[in-house]
Amino acid sequence: MSVSELKTYKGRYIVFGVFVTVAVLFFVIPFFMTLFMFKAYFIPTGAMEDTLLIGDHIFMKRIICGSINRGDVVIFRPPHDEDKDYIKRCIAVGGNTFEIRNDKVYLNNKPLDEPYVKGATKPYDFGPGGPLIDGIVPNGKIVVLGDNRENSQDSRHFGYLEEKAVKGKAVLIYWNTKKIAESGFSHMGFIK
Repeated sequence: MSVSELKTYKGRYIVFGVFVTVAVLFFVIPFFMTLFMFKAYFIPTGAMEDTLLIGDHIFMKRIICGSINRGDVVIFRPPHDEDKDYIKRCIAVGGNTFEIRNDKVYLNNKPLDEPYVKGATKPYDFGPGGPLIDGIVPNGKIVVLGDNRENSQDSRHFGYLEEKAVKGKAVLIYWNTKKIAESGFSHMGFIK
């Protein structure tokens, strides 16, 4: 092999190495991040209106380590229906005092400011043996409620939710064909 052939041969390896590096950085790493850190969901019901609308496509960030905070919009499997994923807002965490009184949520004995709520917050009375969520939330459990309080199956139906049942936090609305047609991209963005 001559010196010029060797330089051409090395040049091809350098070009190939750059190509592989670019492919890994721009395709392989994002693919695995999406596969293991994020998951896409479609919103089929109005239980979280007006925060999330029917037809919204969202990304959920998986909870690998860390905690769930009050106000997070979480995706989970409820204890009464372990074949479906639900999406609700975390209202209270372990150690908080939670109560529904006069159609309002009281957290640590103070009315909670909830500008995202649609409808009145009514407690459900299931009678003896029904879920009870008033009082101090046990450690390792949370209270979840839908933002559309009059159209949501949430902790008022199934009681406290185990933190370990939470799959992740909803973080981004990335598409809704109907809303884009109506109002442009104003509904897209981070979930609050």
